[in-house]
Amino acid sequence: MKQIQLSERPKLSSSLPAILFWITAAFSLCTTYYVTGHILDSDTSSTLVFAEHLAGIGKLFSQDWMYSTSIEVISSHLIYMPLFSLLDNWQSVRLIGTIILQALYVLSYAFMLRQAGVSKRVFYISATLILLPISVAHGRIVLYHCYYIPLLVVDFLMLGLVFRCAKVDNWKKPGPYLSVIALSVLSFLGGCSGIRQLMIAHAPMVLSAFLFCFLDFYKYEKKISEMLTSDRTRILFFSVLSAGASFVGFLVNVGYLCKRFTFADYGSTGLQILNFAELDDVLYGFFHQFGFREQVNMISAIGILSLLGLIAGIYCVYASIQTIKRYKKEDNIYTTLLSTFFLFFTGVTLFSFLVTGGDSGYYYPLYFAFCISWAAPFLIISHEDVAAKKGFSFEKLFSWITVFTLLINGFANLTFFNGSKTFNQIYEGLTFYETDKKETLSGTVEYLTENDYQIGYATYWESNVLTEITNGDIRMINLFMGGEDGNLVYYNWLTSLYLREVENPKPFLLLPADFRQYFERSDSYQYCTLVYSDSYHCVYDILDREAFIPTLYS
Repeated sequence: MKQIQLSERPKLSSSLPAILFWITAAFSLCTTYYVTGHILDSDTSSTLVFAEHLAGIGKLFSQDWMYSTSIEVISSHLIYMPLFSLLDNWQSVRLIGTIILQALYVLSYAFMLRQAGVSKRVFYISATLILLPISVAHGRIVLYHCYYIPLLVVDFLMLGLVFRCAKVDNWKKPGPYLSVIALSVLSFLGGCSGIRQLMIAHAPMVLSAFLFCFLDFYKYEKKISEMLTSDRTRILFFSVLSAGASFVGFLVNVGYLCKRFTFADYGSTGLQILNFAELDDVLYGFFHQFGFREQVNMISAIGILSLLGLIAGIYCVYASIQTIKRYKKEDNIYTTLLSTFFLFFTGVTLFSFLVTGGDSGYYYPLYFAFCISWAAPFLIISHEDVAAKKGFSFEKLFSWITVFTLLINGFANLTFFNGSKTFNQIYEGLTFYETDKKETLSGTVEYLTENDYQIGYATYWESNVLTEITNGDIRMINLFMGGEDGNLVYYNWLTSLYLREVENPKPFLLLPADFRQYFERSDSYQYCTLVYSDSYHCVYDILDREAFIPTLYS
């Protein structure tokens, strides 16, 4: 992709992109404050429960915790755990920790773009996009609950270090070797967190680098000796080095960490062909990232924004493919690679769904939530190229439509995440319709705290949230209701295992109100008595804990 000179760019105040970015950052802070106080779920609360547990025992790892398939070191160990050593207010820990993670997200993104050699203007506009909740899934999964920010921080730093190492011509100084060491260590640690890093970062990176090595050789008939010294080949070399280090880390994850600590058994997915009846769900998961929404009125403001989001997603794929078709050896390989990275990320993700799908357990909007973080840089770089051309073209028109659509969708969803019903929609990702979990639990929490309950059992989506909003005063054990027979079993997912054995003179059971009719058919019901209920939840006293526990293993 040709690097545009400043004189070729459309006339626009050079300060406007920076102003837009800082306005967005201010809105993001306000939204983060609202979300951390209202919009919670048990996944995000589990990170705080785990970090507070580590701070309490004074260890980096715990034998008493049910891990998922990864160890989220950046968020739980490096941010939330130290904050719990300084603060005892859980909402303050969440707010400060989220802001720190968002800052790392933007700073690591800036590092990657700096190594790619883009202008500040491109950074400010594209960074504005990655800070906006263009999709509800991106806002929920990336920006405010920060599930994917640690992964993206590592990805941005890795790709930036690959660029940095590939540009080195003089290896007589220690600086380049330090960059290689940093790249290897970071990649290894990323691999230790599980297979996802290999899928979302290393596979697209290696495939993109290989593509341009192939195009160089095929289109320009370079000699092998010339290819070995080209910057394209150096990018491929360091991409493979990074992927190799990450793969070693992944082997450590499955060969040591999973055996040394208690990991849930959700990481081994068998091969199966996707049920093509779900193909529309897969496509929706992708286009949702650009603002397309289900179950909204087409003839309305939000319906029009949704249709424009569909166009934006199509244009991003088109622009990425056009980058490959127009490729020339004098192009800036680093910005060009960002374009194909988005395309290969999308392709690898779709392929992963294709060979591991086949059931309805996938939450496609959730797993595609990385899209905007990779679409934003190449989209703005491409837009600068297209907008600089003289005269009218449909490509220029759709480029402008895409950029404005993403911005408008992002600012519209900011109102949604601040509790407004103006742009009401599904709380995308895990099919939540009630966004304010704290409000729905308020009556239950008031009853439990007034009656001095300390330890209870609850289905997963209530358990860790209850611990967080009671500031850690009530500890919870995860359960799962397996069907219409109402039987409860232990749910081994992001939970404190040591609580199972803790004696408590006053244990309770918390269930969603619509589970009540099923629970009354279960084996556990005879040992419980209803003591509180509202339109959202019901609470039972466990009368005979010794008899109740065996029913959870049945």
